[in-house]
Amino acid sequence: MSVLIGKDGQVSADSGAVAAVQSWALSESEEEVEISGIGEDWTDVDGGQKSWGVELSAHLNYSDAGQSDFVVGDVVALELQPSVGTGLPEYTGNARVTSVNESGAKSGPVSISMSCKGKGALSRGTQA
Repeated sequence: MSVLIGKDGQVSADSGAVAAVQSWALSESEEEVEISGIGEDWTDVDGGQKSWGVELSAHLNYSDAGQSDFVVGDVVALELQPSVGTGLPEYTGNARVTSVNESGAKSGPVSISMSCKGKGALSRGTQA
């Protein structure tokens, strides 16, 4: 697979593509459960529950239905495509919106950032 270029990607929510996305970050983790016992010289760990989350940043667009899907406390269906194309990876899952922040500066566009925590499993697939 060649290098994927972010400008060719897409983030979608319940209402479709999210407009003016500038960046996104997907994180996955697994709890570490220590399973070693008394008298053992070395610790031993096993895997616990897994979790995932997404951080998005975009130029704010109040008329965009995709951005409007992100309401704190709501659950959204997310689809992340690092680059759009047949056979390329995609990630899908439902996530609870945990924060939405808007910010602006004198010399640039107003931006919106959204944080979501996975609700259930994250699915990895390939685009059809």
